[in-house]
Amino acid sequence: MADYQVRPRTRTTFEGSEDMIYTSYFAQLKKIGNADGYAVSIAKWNPKWDTGDSCVWFQPSASLLMHYKEGTVNEEEYRKQFLDSLSSIDPAPIIDDLKDRAGGRDIYLLCYEKPSDFCHRHIVAEWLKEHGVDCEEKIW
Repeated sequence: MADYQVRPRTRTTFEGSEDMIYTSYFAQLKKIGNADGYAVSIAKWNPKWDTGDSCVWFQPSASLLMHYKEGTVNEEEYRKQFLDSLSSIDPAPIIDDLKDRAGGRDIYLLCYEKPSDFCHRHIVAEWLKEHGVDCEEKIW
């Protein structure tokens, strides 16, 4: 996919973990690495220290994110607009590509917010479930 940004990670990978999709946040990267997971950012802007892969298909627009941070868009409107942007996407080829890249490892879709905070990754997880893809927040 042309819009799929790939920045390979430089750690060693191992065979044998199940093929599950989770959501999580950047503060958990060490745990994800210790679990031999495949971490993929779905944040609009990655931390400067993150050199991993990104999936632009699941990122919010810069405009939507800024309006939310400025308080001109509430959570309900954010959810509506973000779901509208996802409605034109077929998740199957994206998930297939992520699974190929993961090589049998668990996939972790990452953003910044803690599990209890409002975040677009929770919307992505719900949307994936509606499309038949198992996806849940990883609680460590």
